[in-house]
Amino acid sequence: SDLLEQLLAERAGSGMTDLQAENEDRSAVAQAKANLATIRNGLGMYQAESDDSAYPGSSEITSYNDLREILSRYLRLPGGEEAGFTFESFFSNKRDDFQLRARALDRNRTMILVTPTAIQALPEPPPRQPARPPVRPLVSPPDPERPVSPQSETLKIGQAMAELVAVRNLFIMFRAENDDSAYPETVTIQSYQSLAEVLSTYGQMPPAEVSSWTFMSYARPVPDRFHLTARARDTTRTVITVTPTGITTSRPPPMNEQ
Repeated sequence: SDLLEQLLAERAGSGMTDLQAENEDRSAVAQAKANLATIRNGLGMYQAESDDSAYPGSSEITSYNDLREILSRYLRLPGGEEAGFTFESFFSNKRDDFQLRARALDRNRTMILVTPTAIQALPEPPPRQPARPPVRPLVSPPDPERPVSPQSETLKIGQAMAELVAVRNLFIMFRAENDDSAYPETVTIQSYQSLAEVLSTYGQMPPAEVSSWTFMSYARPVPDRFHLTARARDTTRTVITVTPTGITTSRPPPMNEQ
């Protein structure tokens, strides 16, 4: 935007050091979060006074101006250049949930997700790699009539658990650097790909097709707890559950992979 280009030009012209620029970026993200917290409170007041106790619908808010107009009864929001962020999108189920996405005015244009219970900066996904040609397998597919070695099955489960230990460590780093000291919200992780994107700032996960496990589900019932459920690639598709305090295996339920 013109505002962002102006800010970056001012920084370049002032001879700002990297440390000063980083401080300015942190300040810009903090300002955006503070202003978005005010908007979240306004949406809460809207819901409280709504006849059906609902948030505005997605079609009612398609721009920052829509947001200002709908909340004008409760808040006096600043104009676009003074808001400290740019509007990206708004989604609502018109009942008890919404997702407002905005970008701070820092150099990275940090994406910020606002929900009824949290405000958090989202890490940018890694750049998409060009599609690779299919690789011809070096070995033949397993013979279904040939018995499976117990040692190889144990190895597959062990490899999956080792990878998931690394994933748990990425979750811990995410929480340590999160302003709210919270793990990612449930809505931000619904597949292997979204899990890799959310944690990409702290470490790279292997592509889903070569990982030793497959994604089943993720939930964060409270800010300091999460449950990640996965399946190893052994014959019985052993279920592995990851929490902040441990990793366990269990008898597999019916298949439900993503």
